[in-house]
Amino acid sequence: DPTTYEDTLRNMFGIHAYIGFTLDRIVTYAVRQLQQLVTEETCAECYRLHSKYKLKGGAGGNCNGAASRQSAESAYLRAATGSTFWR
Repeated sequence: DPTTYEDTLRNMFGIHAYIGFTLDRIVTYAVRQLQQLVTEETCAECYRLHSKYKLKGGAGGNCNGAASRQSAESAYLRAATGSTFWR
């Protein structure tokens, strides 16, 4: 229980306990986000699309090479916005 954990930390560390329970919340939220990334089909489809266009040079890069990637990035944009999982 997060409330019990916070109270225990406050009893042990006083005003310095906020570091412990704030870090606990950050780790908890990060784990939830990572779990969603690996289990949601939409996230997996986004990753596959990015991987496909990264090999073609259309998934970003240095600013000084942007002009040479313009057509590949446009194709990536069309593929991403035309996909059914965005609707």
